[in-house]
Amino acid sequence: EGTSVILLSIYVDDGIAACNNKELYQRFLTDLGKDFELSDQGPVSWYLGVSVKQDLANKRTTLSQEQYVKDVLERFGMTGATP
Repeated sequence: EGTSVILLSIYVDDGIAACNNKELYQRFLTDLGKDFELSDQGPVSWYLGVSVKQDLANKRTTLSQEQYVKDVLERFGMTGATP
């Protein structure tokens, strides 16, 4: 308790950051922005083809690749297949 944490994921030119301390997060973005071009696009909904849904009230984050699976099935003509 009382510890601030920043989680950072970077893949080529896409990145996402999360932090449990708003002041630290803003300082982090400011410092990182001195060396790299950044854009804060607000709460994440998609990242690297993964759907991200946040339920802040219940402190829950859900990740889904449902759309990716649908796209693969469509590409291979298997949308009517059953497991």
